This record gives sequence, structure tokens and C-alpha cells, in this order.
Amino acid sequence: MKTDPPLGAAYLGDNRCSFCVWAPRVDRVDVCILTPETRQVTLERRARGYHHAVVDGVDSGSRYILELHGRSRVTFRVSGVRIQTST
Repeated sequence: MKTDPPLGAAYLGDNRCSFCVWAPRVDRVDVCILTPETRQVTLERRARGYHHAVVDGVDSGSRYILELHGRSRVTFRVSGVRIQTST
């Protein structure tokens, strides 16, 4: 049985990060990486409303914004978040 990755941003080491969002009522979820360079990655939509991607080139402490694009054409942004290395 395949399990879903943990929700949120999880630093995987080697400058890689897993992003997973549960948003069953939106069409698309993008993560905008702000540091060390600005770029945008669309998360893959999975079963049961999950959106996920593993992104290379993301350091622990990097800032990012999540953008949720819904059917109503409203974009929600979650900002000011930093990726933390688990201790």
C-alpha cells in the first residue's frame, strides 16, 4: 500500500525538499522558492486531494510561498515560511 508523504515542507538532505499539501478543492498548487534563487514549481496532483513534489536545489532555511489556485480563480498565498532541518 502506497502512503502519502508527510504534509508540509520536509528537508530531505543534499539540498532536496519534499513539499506536500492536502488541498482537494483546488486545481493546482505551486511552490515559489524565494531563496537561494526565485523559481516556481507546480506540485503533482495525486489521489485523495494531495499535491506533491520533491524539489532539488533547496537549502534548509530557504523561504517559500505556497499558491493554491482554485476553481473560483482565487489564489491563496502562504508566505514567510522557512524550511527547517529536523533535529
